[in-house]
Order: sequence, then C-alpha cells, then structure tokens
Amino acid sequence: MTGTCETRDEAQLIASILAGETQLYHELIRPYERSVYMMALSYMKNEADAEDVAQEAFLKAFHHLATFRSEAKFSTWLVGIALNEARSRLRHEAVMRMESIDHTPEEGGHISPAILRDWSFGDRRSNHHRKCRAPAKAGANGLDQGQTIDRRFGSGT
Repeated sequence: MTGTCETRDEAQLIASILAGETQLYHELIRPYERSVYMMALSYMKNEADAEDVAQEAFLKAFHHLATFRSEAKFSTWLVGIALNEARSRLRHEAVMRMESIDHTPEEGGHISPAILRDWSFGDRRSNHHRKCRAPAKAGANGLDQGQTIDRRFGSGT
C-alpha cells in the first residue's frame, strides 16, 4: 500500500515542481540520492567521479522532468539517467583524443605530445638476446679480431 501512496506523492511532487515550485525537487530526489550515488560508484570506481555522475544525473532529471512518464517509477527513471551518464563518461575516457597534424599553432590549433606505446620487450627481449648471442660468442672465441671482421664482411679467412 505504501508503494501506491509513494507513487501518488511523487506524482503530486512532480506536478508541483513542473508548476513552478522548484524548491520541492530536493524532497523528490532525497530518497534516491544514496542509490544513485552507489550505482555511479559501482561504475566509476572513484568517489569524486561518482559524485559528479550523480550530480549530473540529478540536474538532467530536473531539466527533463517534463518528459517523465508517470507509468514508470521515478526511481527507475532517475537511476537510468545516472547509469547512462556513467556509461557516457566511461566511453569518453576510453576514447583517445586525436589532433590533426595539418593544423599548426598559427592556425589556432595547439600541439600536444602524442601518447606513445611502450614497444620494449622487457626481460623477454633481453633473455632472447642473450640466448642468440651466446652461440655466436662461443664460436668466435677461437678467432682473433681480424678473422671475425673478415667473416662479418663475407671475405672469411
């Protein structure tokens, strides 16, 4: 029974807010602040980012309150907005910003360093390098320096 009562109260609050009593908006969202924040935190893995997502979700819900359809639960709609905001931010973080090399600083663009990928092989390369060089060193131990140089250039003695 309380669910129907809450829905009716929410519908009345929404109608009042849309009629101009915007100070009631906090009363409307207060029961859902924690759940919106916790959902945002589960996606963002960072308290500051989760707070930003929650705040942005509350602002978007306020600005689009007139589009809320009363056949859905307000809490579901609000959490959905927060979920979309979190996903959007994660998507934008994942996209690397690329700049055209055609633009020069004189044309109003700016130059920033590129993100370079680490192409080193770490220990794998050094182990491979040692394994390959060991037989070459062993074979060259019986030669003097002149013979080694001759063999490198193909004349061989």
